[in-house]
Amino acid sequence: MPEEGFFGGLNRHFLTAAAWIFTVGGGVAGLLVSGAYAWVAFLCMLVGIGSLTLFAYEQWRLRKQAEQQHASNVQLLENNERLAAEKAELAESKLNAIPADLLLQLEASIRRWSLQDLAAYIGDHIDYVSRMLNLASKATKPIALRSFAKRAGQLYAEAKLSAQAIGDLRDDDPFVLEFKNNAGLVTASAFLRVHQTEAGKEIVWFRVETHSGDEMQHVDALADMQQVPGKGYTVRPACDVKKYSSPDFAKIALMLRALIEEVLSLRG
Repeated sequence: MPEEGFFGGLNRHFLTAAAWIFTVGGGVAGLLVSGAYAWVAFLCMLVGIGSLTLFAYEQWRLRKQAEQQHASNVQLLENNERLAAEKAELAESKLNAIPADLLLQLEASIRRWSLQDLAAYIGDHIDYVSRMLNLASKATKPIALRSFAKRAGQLYAEAKLSAQAIGDLRDDDPFVLEFKNNAGLVTASAFLRVHQTEAGKEIVWFRVETHSGDEMQHVDALADMQQVPGKGYTVRPACDVKKYSSPDFAKIALMLRALIEEVLSLRG
């Protein structure tokens, strides 16, 4: 039920009071003119009783409206609480419907595959480091770039390398591009991966994955129009081969592989 505004209530009460006053006033005036003074007092008493009765009725009606509105609000709140409780109970029943053993199997599967992924990654990196050590023993000088070229929006770098050294490379092997300025300062300019090798021509193409520095932005823009000479740029493995230069690294690598295989077999 919509609430009555201030002006609406004022208008309704004002019209009612005006009509009541006009009627009673007319009656009193008539009695005074006719000289019936006793009836004037009686009429005033009757009007007072009637006014109090009407006021009491109005207050009772407003109280009943307030009680009905409160009951409606309480009912709405109880309905919302009941719906929320039903939704929570439904969600809990669905969660409890999942067998506990299935959750345990899922957890064990995730752990096993995570360990296998880590073991595979370590094994691949051991193989990569071993090949980079062989590459360093065959390519005694830094791998110098010949040029940069762009194909289908991708920047590539061409380097010359002996066929024997190319045999140690695999697709997607990571390398770091370094630039040496006229003052002799060497800085890392880009991250590369092996894209293609041609042992017969002793050529290696590297794919430029990410680069930094103003000079590489200039090279990237210039390569849109022509091949760019690679003067001042050299390529080295992403791993620090000096840290693995121990003659026992091959034995350590074999031991690590054996440990990984044993851990995987024991973990199931």
